[in-house]
Amino acid sequence: PSGREPRINHANGDVLIPQVQSIRERASNADAQRDETLRALGEKDAALRASEEAKRHCEGDAVRFKERVTVLEGQVKALEQSVVESERRRDVAERERGEWERQRDLDRVVQEARM
Repeated sequence: PSGREPRINHANGDVLIPQVQSIRERASNADAQRDETLRALGEKDAALRASEEAKRHCEGDAVRFKERVTVLEGQVKALEQSVVESERRRDVAERERGEWERQRDLDRVVQEARM
């Protein structure tokens, strides 16, 4: 028989022509490649969804961190103002104490002079 004549596959009764068998093999290979491509696309899609979810999570964290920084900056400014006010009060108290001590010393001198 030449390569173009049909062959009978006695195991299942199909008449197989070598070209048909080659087409079936290529189709099977194409199906396997398609399945592999679909699997890879599914993995890529899942990875992309996970990446987008992680991005949304990070963006949410960034917003919360910025809000927290703003709050902390406000607290720092308030503390700085409190320090300035405390230093001013301390300076006033030191001046008043100095004046009181001078007055006390003066009163003592006057008192001693009267004696």
